[in-house]
Amino acid sequence: MGTLHRVALGAALAFLFTTPAFAAPVGFVPSAGVWFSQDVFFADDEVKVLTVIVNNSYQKLDGVVGFSDNKTLLGSTAVSVDFEQAKQVSLLWKATPGDHEITVAFLSAQAIDLAGKTISVTDAQLTPGGAALKTNYFVDTDTDGDDMGDQVDTDDDNDGLDDAKEAEVGSNPKKADSDGDGIKDKDELAKKTNPNKADTDGDGVQDGTDVFPLDGKESADADGDGLGDNGDPDDDNDGLSDEKEKEFKTDVHRSDSDGDGVKDGAEVERGSNPRVVDSDGDGIDDGKEIEKGTDPSKSDSDADGLSDGLELKKGTNPIKADSDGDGLNDKEEVDGGTDPLSADTDGDKVPDGQDAFPKDPKESVDSDKDGIGDNADLDDDNDGIPDEVEIAAKTDPKKADTDADGLNDKEEQDKGANPLKADSDDDAIPDGEEVLITNTNPAKADTDDDGVQDGKELERRTDPTNPDTDGDGVKDGDDAAPLYETEQLLRTMLLLLAFAFSLAALGFGAFAIYRKRLAEIGEPEVVWKQEEDEIEEILEEERAEKSGLAEKAATKSRRKKS
Repeated sequence: MGTLHRVALGAALAFLFTTPAFAAPVGFVPSAGVWFSQDVFFADDEVKVLTVIVNNSYQKLDGVVGFSDNKTLLGSTAVSVDFEQAKQVSLLWKATPGDHEITVAFLSAQAIDLAGKTISVTDAQLTPGGAALKTNYFVDTDTDGDDMGDQVDTDDDNDGLDDAKEAEVGSNPKKADSDGDGIKDKDELAKKTNPNKADTDGDGVQDGTDVFPLDGKESADADGDGLGDNGDPDDDNDGLSDEKEKEFKTDVHRSDSDGDGVKDGAEVERGSNPRVVDSDGDGIDDGKEIEKGTDPSKSDSDADGLSDGLELKKGTNPIKADSDGDGLNDKEEVDGGTDPLSADTDGDKVPDGQDAFPKDPKESVDSDKDGIGDNADLDDDNDGIPDEVEIAAKTDPKKADTDADGLNDKEEQDKGANPLKADSDDDAIPDGEEVLITNTNPAKADTDDDGVQDGKELERRTDPTNPDTDGDGVKDGDDAAPLYETEQLLRTMLLLLAFAFSLAALGFGAFAIYRKRLAEIGEPEVVWKQEEDEIEEILEEERAEKSGLAEKAATKSRRKKS
């Protein structure tokens, strides 16, 4: 309600309710008139048309009020007013441009008089001037919505170009973008495009979307480098030429075809797929992988057995196989039920990788790998000797073979060997080797009592478990040749003699051939005789030497037999 209307209505109501009863006003209040909910409004605005009705004559007044615009009924509103009361009546109206005569009038009315009787109320029974009211109002258009009517606005469409200039260039002063190409008329004049032609250069692309609206050969510049796409070898400036983009089937006008945050050229260079958001299928977009330092072409960047995406969900480090540095990689910890983010899952101050029982704070070592922790195991090294006995004997209860000689402590104990000494009998053979390889006694230096220690026998290649290795009746310790029997020596001598006779036969054959050859060339008989004698002497010496060796062998044999 306008200020003046509110003042008028207040005064009218005050007058009505302070007037003596004989005046008895009923109906519209002329002094209040007809007014609107807004002082200033324009075409297409919705406003309320208001008036007020008073009842000072009847116990109750009921009626229907009609609202008309230029004698055309806009609508009606029912009203009921008690005795000595006034009531505001309104109708919502969407204003149209132009001159308007707004009228309010009773379409019907009835009352309950002071005697309680219902009666019809005619216009004649209403206070003079209270049967109908009128008001005139001009509604202007506000094209640009600047709360300034077009009749007083010098730039109706608020396009920056005043109406007079628009008339000069032929553009529409009521339309900021006369040709509907997306550019205001003033801006078109600044760009030297035609505000009355949507496609100034006639290339089929409207000026508003044409990056080169005055160049009929170019209309787009995907990478904004000032070079039209038709002449640009890399339209989107992604580092991958348009020709290469065709090979990879990527979008030549979109630098990041898959929208993963990495340009197509960079993806090709890294080995990831420029058409797939998550090239390696690990649940992380390629762009995010690069941010976090993981490999977008490898689902498990640190090769710990867990995908990068799963590591991020678990909070582990996808570029560090052992996130907590406890000696177990993250996959091993997940599979084993330990915490890959805590180096000591059970809090026993032993890192999980070194803890045989990483989920049991009471155990961490299992020396004999029998599944029982050393704290509960009575024989930690499982060597058959209780830990308490080992401690008393000063052997290592956590090491089955204290002296590392190849026999566990119990085996040494059973064989009478020293579990604290690798070579109990000092025969130069470790106890384990004596039992497992040479079959000698680790607690006895000379197993076969032949006068030679077991280690020495091995050096001489005699048998440490046989006092007479060559079976010649002489103990190895007393035998100058403990590896050879007399018969074996005789066989050797006979072989040598046979070899010697073979050489002699070959010599005679060669001599015969030589003599025949000399005879053929006529050498004197004396030469033949001389050479024959020399050969005979050589053969005689060889026979004497072999005879001496045989005699020595026979003598040794006789000694052994005696």
